[in-house]
Order: sequence, then C-alpha cells, then structure tokens
Amino acid sequence: MDCYYKKGGSIASCGREIPRQLLSVTVGSSNAQSSTQTRPAAEIIIHPNHNQSFFINDIALIRLEAPLNTDDSSIAQICLPAEMTGNYSSDNSSGVPTGWRRLSVKDKAYGKLREVPTTAVSIDSEDCQSIITDASTQLCAQVVKSNIDTCTGDAGNPLMVYTSSRQWIVVGLVSFGILCDGQYPSVYTRVSAYLDWIKLKTGIDSTAK
Repeated sequence: MDCYYKKGGSIASCGREIPRQLLSVTVGSSNAQSSTQTRPAAEIIIHPNHNQSFFINDIALIRLEAPLNTDDSSIAQICLPAEMTGNYSSDNSSGVPTGWRRLSVKDKAYGKLREVPTTAVSIDSEDCQSIITDASTQLCAQVVKSNIDTCTGDAGNPLMVYTSSRQWIVVGLVSFGILCDGQYPSVYTRVSAYLDWIKLKTGIDSTAK
C-alpha cells in the first residue's frame, strides 16, 4: 500500500486510510521487494490531535504483532532526539531524509531505498513561514541539489542527523511539500515535540546522549 506525499495524503491520514489487516512492516533490505524480516501490524496508533487539513500532529506509530530480531546484522536501530538537540532549526544544519519512491516528478524509478542531502531552513525564514502552521511541531529542510527531493510515497520516512557523538538520530518525518524539485523547502514533523507521547504509547526512551 502506498502512502502518497501530497496534500491530503499525510503520515497520519495514511494510517486512517490503510486497514491494519493489510499493513505489514519489512526490514533488512534497501530493496522494497526483499527483506530479512516481516511483521504484521497489530495496531496503528494515530496522534489524537492530528489535523489532516494543516498537517498538524502528523505522526503515527505502528505496533508489531511480534518483536523484530535485533540480532539481525542487516538492521540497525536509530535514536530518538534528545530534547535539547531535537530542534534542527538553525540555518545550514545537515540532514539526510531517506525514501522508497521518486526523487523528482519525472523520476519513474522506485522500490530502492534512496537518500537526498538536505540543510535546515530557519523557522523564521520567509520560505518556511509561508508553508508551516506550527513551528513547535514542524520544521523545514531543503535539498542541497536542485531538481530532486522527497516525493510521492515518502510520507512518514525519516529525516536523520549524524551527531558529534557518532549517533544517527531521527529528527523529522516527511510530512508534505509543494513540489518534488527542491525549489521550495519541504515540511517535516518535528520528532522532539512528541517524545512524551511516543514514550507513553511505547515505553521507548531511546534518546541520543
């Protein structure tokens, strides 16, 4: 099932549109057609204050029917951001969003995990202010190379930052954008704003040190 990156097709709204019985999670491969582990979804947990019209609280969790085997060498864990490092809002901070779908409107290839380097766009900038609704729960980032960006099918994928302590942390989740060509910033759900909710629903407190 595809989760489309367009107005009306946000992270949490996809959780409403896809029946839980049709959803499974696969890990352990950079190719969407293969994996080392697959788990059916036991529950889709959508943020209770999700606003689909403005992409506010655009976040959802998937509880698996059985735990993943973390001894699998083909998978790795990623940290949640510490509150003090989770803002990712200063100009030129570097991040890497990954996704399974197109890198541009003209790109037809998909099914392989790909990445596009980005830099943070200040919340106070005109470009960011014109597209976000809530600076406390959203952030902006723009690709380094023009003509490519996160695109159709990428909603919910991570925006990752590599820290000075040599940890990858997930600071954002792909939420929405204007086009797929990198001319405008894209908007991400700010993960640090939801640490308490994530811990409440999962018991997980694996934040970066």
